This record gives sequence, structure tokens and C-alpha cells, in this order.
Amino acid sequence: MMTRLGKAVSRVGRGLRTITVMSRLAVRNRLAKQSVLGQENVVVSLTSYGKRVQTVFYSIESVGIGLDRPARLILWLDDRDIFENLPKNLQRLQARGLEIRLTSNYGPHTKYYPAARELAPLQSPLVTADDDVLYSREWLSSLLNAYREDETAIVAHRVHLITTELDGSIKPYSTWGAAEGTASSPRNFGTGVSGVIYPPDFLEFVGEHGEAFKECAPQADDVWLHAMAIRGRFKVRQADRAPAHYPTIFGSQRVNLWSTNVFNGGNDQQIRETYSATDRSIIAGLDLDD
Repeated sequence: MMTRLGKAVSRVGRGLRTITVMSRLAVRNRLAKQSVLGQENVVVSLTSYGKRVQTVFYSIESVGIGLDRPARLILWLDDRDIFENLPKNLQRLQARGLEIRLTSNYGPHTKYYPAARELAPLQSPLVTADDDVLYSREWLSSLLNAYREDETAIVAHRVHLITTELDGSIKPYSTWGAAEGTASSPRNFGTGVSGVIYPPDFLEFVGEHGEAFKECAPQADDVWLHAMAIRGRFKVRQADRAPAHYPTIFGSQRVNLWSTNVFNGGNDQQIRETYSATDRSIIAGLDLDD
């Protein structure tokens, strides 16, 4: 078992590595001329807001140095003033292939919903990313490799395993554990932070349901997308046997939404309001028509 000192040293080491990566990405943003796009037939989509727009370039640059790069990379903004007065770091990325598009404010759903609506019908899968994460060079490659094993499935780098009571009711979100392995299951709950790839048919299905997420899961895009997967009978699996974790950008304040949804029970409330009795029975393995 790692000692308290050992854990502290480990945290310092991770912090120093993150600083090093961010420094390199900042230099690249100022000097690089190479496109952030590549030949992979996939769209990477993300959103940002407020002060985080100043630092989202780190996440985008990390995608742009991947072993495989997407054919399209789109940043959705819901603030017209920011859109019309982009920071220089995003202007430089625009010159290297980044698309920046103005849309309505859908909260965390902005990372995927405008793409499902405005880019329809999509002919390629959509990969969602977060605006405060530094992705590895293998990030997109490993997602694509797993997706190509079954192009009807949703593949996430990090999956939680939903736990249920004997009667099929869903236990609190904080009690869910990490998935182990790559097998698909209705209990598999993809978390967007580490990246998820969605097949075109799923995005069409999501688009058909419009903005219904506003009524039940306005701040829980992962919950809504999992419910859509259940209702559309789309499989969900993890890309690799173990979940992938990536460092976050210093100063991004990820704790705000995360603490609201986890510690304050926001996810549990939205879970109750989103999943129907049929959804819950499928998740618990009680569905007879499977």
C-alpha cells in the first residue's frame, strides 16, 4: 500500500508532468503551422464557456498532435461576444483547421447536440472531448481501434458500471464502480471526460429526440446519452480493459460541475427523472424482450 508520503510524491510528479505538457502545447500553439486535422473519417466535437475558453486550446492542441487526427475538429461556443472576439490562441488554431461555430446554450449537451442537429445526416462517427483535459497521443487511435471492432457500438475510454437493487432500482451514482474489460452491457455507463465515440445511427436517434434532455437531465449529458443508448438498443463498451484517465488543465475548475452532480446528488436526481421503468429493467437485466 502506498504511504501518505508516496502518494504526495506521486501527485507532485503528475503535476510536474502536466506543467511540462502544457508548456509544450503553449509553444506549439504559438509556433506550429501544421494542421490539427488528419485523414481519419471522424469528427471530434467539444464545447467551452466563460474563462475556460482561454485555456481550451490546450485540449485542442493535444488532439492535434495525436497519432491519428480527425478529418474535422469543431469547437462549439454559445456566447456571441466570445465568438466574435476569439482569443489569439484559438485564432491560430482556426488557421490550422479548427472549426469554431456559434450555437445555442445547451449546457454540457453542447458538446454533441449541435453536431447531431446541424451536421445531420452524419456519415462518420462523432467523438466528444472535454475542454479541460490533456489527451494522450494514442487517445483517438485507441478509440477508433475499438470502434472498428463493432461500428454499431458506443465506445468510451472510461465506463462506470451501474449497480442496482434487487427490485431493479438504480443505486446512488457515487456507489457505481469502474467497468473492467471490454464487453458490452446495458449497465455500462460511458463518461464523457475521457472521450466517447458515437456511431452515426446513434446520433440520428439522439437528434430525433430533440431537446427533451432539458426536462430531465439538463446538466447530465452522460445520463441522457446512456438513456438514449438503452432506448435505441445501442451497445456501450469500454475501449480497453482498464479505464483511461487523463490529466486536467491547471486552473480549469472542473470541480464545480462535478461536485454539483456527484457530492450534491445532482446526478441521482437527474437519473431518477430520466430513466423510465423500462429503462431500469433493461439496465438491471430484468427485461424479458432482449
